Amino acid sequence: MRPPLVLVGHGSRDPRSAATLHRLAQRVRAGLPQVDVRLCFLELSVPNLEHVFSGLDGSVIVVPLLLADAYHARTDLPDRVRLAVARQDRLDVWITATLGADTALLDAAQHRAVRAASCDGWILAATGSSHGPANAAVIETATDLSRRLRRPVRAGFVTAAPEIAAAWAGLRDAGCADIGVVPWFLAPGRLLDRAEAQAAALGVTTVTAPLADHPATARAVLARYAGCAGNWMSVRASG
Repeated sequence: MRPPLVLVGHGSRDPRSAATLHRLAQRVRAGLPQVDVRLCFLELSVPNLEHVFSGLDGSVIVVPLLLADAYHARTDLPDRVRLAVARQDRLDVWITATLGADTALLDAAQHRAVRAASCDGWILAATGSSHGPANAAVIETATDLSRRLRRPVRAGFVTAAPEIAAAWAGLRDAGCADIGVVPWFLAPGRLLDRAEAQAAALGVTTVTAPLADHPATARAVLARYAGCAGNWMSVRASG
């Protein structure tokens, strides 16, 4: 029997967020009909990680539904999985890399932008992190997306610099007149709403949908499960 797959989202008080990730989980189940696929959250939404793990034993694969390799992926999730394993010594858990580094997510962002409008510049809007390398990865993604779209793309963060307004100003300085926003978010929620409001205040009217509902995102999860992406972290009872 193939090991269960546990998808772990951040969680949000906004019900749209959990609903969107549940739709992603359904796509993944369709691609893995012989696998027990479960969805849980680190905070603010249910079920939580501990509840889902209490019903499992043996080998389990965890795919973090996170775009940034920051605190929740580097510390929070592994620590909580270790606690779950310590309580259930029959568990052998494998945590894959986050989704943000997968080119399938870049495919999804590109497809959203191409279908949305003929903007001559784009803001790649992301949450932002206190972990500098996570922000640098988003800036690199903006550069990659710019090459694909053959349009200027600047990263703009809700909780870090450069902010949405700074990204917009940089695009205007580059000669862009019709600027749109591509969210580097999996699902709707409070922070994406803030990004959209900040962009709207600058006159931006084109905002594409977040990424979880795109088929490429489900393909990224399936690749993580299959081990194609590598970069695994094993968490056993020994810690």
